[in-house]
Amino acid sequence: MSRPARTRQRRDHLRPVELLAIAAGCGLFAGAVTLLALRELLLAGEIAVGVFVLALVGLAMFDLAISPRLEPGEGEGPEGAGARGATPDATAPQDATPDADSAERRSGGAD
Repeated sequence: MSRPARTRQRRDHLRPVELLAIAAGCGLFAGAVTLLALRELLLAGEIAVGVFVLALVGLAMFDLAISPRLEPGEGEGPEGAGARGATPDATAPQDATPDADSAERRSGGAD
C-alpha cells in the first residue's frame, strides 16, 4: 500500500480519541472554573461530567454533519460501503408511487 492510504487510516482510527480528548478538556475546564468559583467539589464534578457528555455528543454530531460521504465504490466491506459510506438513497424505498390497488383500498372500495 502507498503511504497516504496508511496515514489516512491512522487518522480515521484516531478521530474518536481526538473527540474524547477535546470533550474531556471542555469538561475539565468547566469543572475547574466551577470549583474555583464556588468551592464545592461535588457540584464541580457534576458540572464537569455534564459538560463532558454534552461536548462529546455535540462534537460527534458536528463530525457526522461535516464528514464527507463515500461513494459506493469507496470504503471498507464487501459492498464497498464504509462506516460512513451509506448513501442517502440506500434506505429509500425502491418504488415510492402507490399502485392502483392500494389507492382503491384507501378510497373505500370500488365505485
